[in-house]
Amino acid sequence: MNYKQILNKAKQSHPIDNALVSTLYTLSIKSQSTGIIFVTLVTIFLYSELAYSIVIWCTVMVSFFGFRIYQAYLFKTTPHKYSIEVWYKKFMIFASLTALILSSLSFVFMPYLDEYHQLFVLLSLVGSAGIAITSLSSDFRIAVVYISLVMVPLIISLLVIKTSLALMLAVLVMLFFISQIGMIFNNYAEQQKVKELKDQKDLLHNLFSEAPLGMFSYDTDLHVLDANKHLHAMFGHEDKTIIGMNINALSNRNIFDLFKNTFTQGPQSYTGPYTSLNGNHFWVEVTGFSLKNSNNDIIGGIGIIEDKTKENMDKKELVSLHETLQTQVEKNQFLLKKTNCLSPIWSIR
Repeated sequence: MNYKQILNKAKQSHPIDNALVSTLYTLSIKSQSTGIIFVTLVTIFLYSELAYSIVIWCTVMVSFFGFRIYQAYLFKTTPHKYSIEVWYKKFMIFASLTALILSSLSFVFMPYLDEYHQLFVLLSLVGSAGIAITSLSSDFRIAVVYISLVMVPLIISLLVIKTSLALMLAVLVMLFFISQIGMIFNNYAEQQKVKELKDQKDLLHNLFSEAPLGMFSYDTDLHVLDANKHLHAMFGHEDKTIIGMNINALSNRNIFDLFKNTFTQGPQSYTGPYTSLNGNHFWVEVTGFSLKNSNNDIIGGIGIIEDKTKENMDKKELVSLHETLQTQVEKNQFLLKKTNCLSPIWSIR
């Protein structure tokens, strides 16, 4: 699998959309403001060792942080200036440049510092990387690139120093780097699971709301938790009036027993007459089944009610018409037989 295929696979698994880019730029404002304070404090601490070289580094970093805050402001005020893909690419490029400039603390300045100040730079880079990963957690691709650009140069710089302390610190930083990469991908996997569950929830909600059947959910005490608009319209109830009602209040005990038995006997069904709470008569087809959680414990049930009143009336009319036609046919057959019996008598006369 080549580089482009890997990128395409990552793009398909984590698509670029407005919510993702908006989250990145929103968190960026806070992280860049914190970054300005961070590099200022680092500069103050290292000024005695590095003099004006660290001041130049600080000036570049602060200017770049300010530029990124301005970009976030542009995204907030004029989001249609560029497409979402362009805004995303701009963010990734600027985040990568930020990581490169920040990592210059290790491969440019560390060789000129004593062990005490080297340890300070190491802790500063590790801490800043951890904070940055939090703000970049919504996109694992940028997070991986960012931490790699900060940690890899730091590890190489420690290995180049060739002291026992630097070697030990390099190993510790490697372990930190690996653990952060693992955490990023674990976080991404959890986000994907949450997204899938949300998509399933939205799908079920839409199905529940828009289904052309009366549907409702109930808890283990048989209290109605939710009911769709079709159920309210079917029985002439005002919106939400059914919610909170106990199924035990139904006049038809067959239907009450049906929903109660779903907890112990599995899916149940009933077809027959039903009188609503406002006194209207229906012919309904009712289905009920239980709901279980991930531990296979019953947490409630779902009821589906289909109004078969018109079909039942049509069926009765057809039966009545059939009986009428059958009676008429039998009557005609009787008259025909009677006529045939009288015909020989008339012929003799």
